[in-house]
Amino acid sequence: PAMAIAAAAALMLAATPLRAQSAADRMAIESWRDTLSQISDTIMLLRRERLMITEAKADRANTMLHLRLGFLSLRYGDLAGGLHYEDAASEFEWATQLEPTWPYAWYGLGMAELAIGDSQIAIVTGLKTMVGKDAMARAADAYARSAEVDPGFVQGLVELSNTALAQRVNIRLDVALDALRQSAGTQSAANPEVLLARGRIEREVGNPDSAIAALTGYLANGGHKGLGHLELARAQLGTGRDAGAPNYYDGATYDDTLSVPLYRQDLAYFASAEELAGFDSTAGQGRSTWLREFWTGRDNLSLRSPNERLKEHYRRLYYCRQNFRLASVNRHYNIEEIYHSGSQEFDDRGMIYMRHGTPSDRSFYAAPGIEPNETWVYRHPDGDLVFHFVSREDVQDFKLVESLLDIFGYATAVQLQGVTTSLSNNPTTEALLTSRENISPLYTKMKGAGGASISRYMAEERSTGRQSYERGTSTDSYELRFDQPISAKVKVLAVGRDSAGALVQVAYAIAGGSLTGIATSRGQVYPVRVRFSVLDSAGKAVASLDTTRFFLSRTPVPVTEHLVGRAQVHAPPGLHQYRIMIQQGE
Repeated sequence: PAMAIAAAAALMLAATPLRAQSAADRMAIESWRDTLSQISDTIMLLRRERLMITEAKADRANTMLHLRLGFLSLRYGDLAGGLHYEDAASEFEWATQLEPTWPYAWYGLGMAELAIGDSQIAIVTGLKTMVGKDAMARAADAYARSAEVDPGFVQGLVELSNTALAQRVNIRLDVALDALRQSAGTQSAANPEVLLARGRIEREVGNPDSAIAALTGYLANGGHKGLGHLELARAQLGTGRDAGAPNYYDGATYDDTLSVPLYRQDLAYFASAEELAGFDSTAGQGRSTWLREFWTGRDNLSLRSPNERLKEHYRRLYYCRQNFRLASVNRHYNIEEIYHSGSQEFDDRGMIYMRHGTPSDRSFYAAPGIEPNETWVYRHPDGDLVFHFVSREDVQDFKLVESLLDIFGYATAVQLQGVTTSLSNNPTTEALLTSRENISPLYTKMKGAGGASISRYMAEERSTGRQSYERGTSTDSYELRFDQPISAKVKVLAVGRDSAGALVQVAYAIAGGSLTGIATSRGQVYPVRVRFSVLDSAGKAVASLDTTRFFLSRTPVPVTEHLVGRAQVHAPPGLHQYRIMIQQGE
């Protein structure tokens, strides 16, 4: 075919050595890469590679020849694999020695290092990562040099940023951010891809205002609308800004391959398979409407104000990226490690955090011979959730186990189930149980029990862990929390109707001892907020109410009396559950 002949002819062009990387040099390299991208015939590439290797051996100082050969080897490696990525790295490395100020030499070296990749043996990868010698680190260094020698080199800036964001440890975010800021005075500053990269990096290092400015610039300079609105929303929502919600829903109306998978990825941290299927069935404005109903349902379920759950989701995502990222995707499980999330991004703590947020309380125990461990508790009105985590082979990979005693390992946990003497006889076991007394009174009982009681308490503790695991890994929550409990009685009755339909009546009485008034010239004012959601059998809110009433009393309500109020809301016929929150003051 004519194109194949043209491509072959282009491959046969001889490289002319030049002493400086001019604009013409750069255009020639990009033209060469475009030509290579159109060729899938490995035999043709291999023949040309051998000819160019012969030329390169005879003309060792020809930098352009080595760059061309490096990109050719990369293309061959993409098609056939093998050792060609290492060959490409060698060519680019030699080019950096010949012309250390040429950005394309460093850029190509970064591409080759990433392509070579890491050893698949977990311990080797882990050691390399810890000392900053993994493929990601080497690639980041090379991309950083390409941006350093030429701050206007767009490709290097973008790839440096992408690589830094993908790193798990030894992260080069500061290097990427410095390179991006240095480029602010160059022509690349207004490039949409550079603005997108800067926005993402600024957001990741905790500079939301700078991130918002860069991402706003990305949209203004012709960036993809769907992606731009989503990335801007992530920066705004993650710091609790309501302005992020309109951007989030606007971005969802665009049917493009850049933003739609990211919207879905953000949901997949906790949404059910059925909910993800619902997302997949939508498009355009319908997708935006579906997302709005999805998050509104979560707000109603949690008795939250509009957009609270959406903002909390992106706050959680940022926190997890800072605290629970996996150093290696090569995860191995012991028999007692029951939860296989499938995540290659976060450990099990991160997956629970994405679902339930900040624990109500947490504990750990450190001692020689004891693996790193944590226990989290979420105190919910309908039953606490308790999660135990242990990290065995990798200090950055905590996995969920069923019982606190599983921290000792499966064999020891089984052995302990058969004991009839007090667990306090073993100082280590006693210390571990003591460390969890803030989690549940059950651990105090386990520490002091013996005989038949200890077996019963251990069975109860394991059952609690199992139930928490089953419920906690299949649901999500964002429970309201208050520093002080309130003494109140509530009655919910399906009574009455009007022209709009059936009514549900909510009556409440708050004990005077729980009231905190606001002194005014007319007496004591007591603000009372009622949040109420009616849920169908699928847990979806079919009616909701959020109202605040201000009660005025000439004198403080006595401790022995109650403040009584009522609210009502329309609800459809059917068998429903409800959630209610009565709040007085703070």
